[in-house]
Amino acid sequence: MGASAVRVVSREENATLSKTRVAVNQAGPGTLVLASSVLGRRHKIAGYSLTISADGTVKFAGSVSGDLMGPQDWGAKGGSNVANGLEDMIQTGLNEDLQLVSTGGAVRGVVLIATEA
Repeated sequence: MGASAVRVVSREENATLSKTRVAVNQAGPGTLVLASSVLGRRHKIAGYSLTISADGTVKFAGSVSGDLMGPQDWGAKGGSNVANGLEDMIQTGLNEDLQLVSTGGAVRGVVLIATEA
């Protein structure tokens, strides 16, 4: 088994996040950069509302660290909505692009990204 690490973040630290809404409209399955790297900062998923055009999988990844979550299996025209509270769960390492990776279908919707200030 691999090693795991947990980082506890205070409410004050979360208050220093700059949030950006990103519209997602993939032409087809693949990798989409949601946010480019920012020197010395992490990108965090604050929330999302996404659908997929065909049966497939969806996950978030960092350009260096790789998978930030395991792939979620979504059915055609299905999706997922998560309003908030993900900042501590899904985040890139320092100096990484934040990516959305899909297989099977195109993903559409919106992602709220919190970037450390």
